[in-house]
Amino acid sequence: MMRNILRGLESKVVRRMNQRTEEADFKRKINKQGNRREQDHREVTERTRMP
Repeated sequence: MMRNILRGLESKVVRRMNQRTEEADFKRKINKQGNRREQDHREVTERTRMP
């Protein structure tokens, strides 16, 4: 009986941890894309600034 409860809790915790890492990876991915976009914009402005 107790073992089943513990197993249920364990799987819940593991699932929550996995979800957190997935969210973190997703945020990191978005951040990378955002940084890339910013970099492209900077390059374009530098090119247009040149006479």
